[in-house]
Amino acid sequence: MTKNRLHSILIRNKEFAGLMQQIAIATGAQVWVEDTHGSLLFGVRHDHPLHRIPVSVFGELLGNVSGGERPH
Repeated sequence: MTKNRLHSILIRNKEFAGLMQQIAIATGAQVWVEDTHGSLLFGVRHDHPLHRIPVSVFGELLGNVSGGERPH
């Protein structure tokens, strides 16, 4: 169910997903979003993320936002 909840948030709010995409492109950030099972929901996954931030709502873990350095 958590995969569907986080996926639904990204799909239903196209403005938010579009804004995330614009920020990633503008900054050159390597950012991706995964559900709690590790399924990719947004972005392009890289092998060794420098940061991994949990996404939770009302104490329920929905997934993680991960990222690395800007490409050279």
